[in-house]
Amino acid sequence: SRKSSNSVMNNISSTNVARSRYQNGFEVELVRTYWLQRYHEVFKTTNQKNVVKAFPDHLTSAVKGYFETNSVDLKNPDQLVALVTTVNATATPKKK
Repeated sequence: SRKSSNSVMNNISSTNVARSRYQNGFEVELVRTYWLQRYHEVFKTTNQKNVVKAFPDHLTSAVKGYFETNSVDLKNPDQLVALVTTVNATATPKKK
């Protein structure tokens, strides 16, 4: 019989159950990615270079120094917060 083009098939037949879109031997791993925002720009924290770009130019040496003295895991949110807090504490406000 004919059906309208707007109808949706909601039942799953046995042929669709046996055919998985995920083949055997694959595992799914969730990887968190953190981002730093400076004004309207957003920087992915996948490597040291991107983290350095997220800070203003006058803080570049402070960020690089923090990476040299501390082992920073960029997938750990606590270590990223410590990095941002420490670098921002070393910043001197700009004179007007």
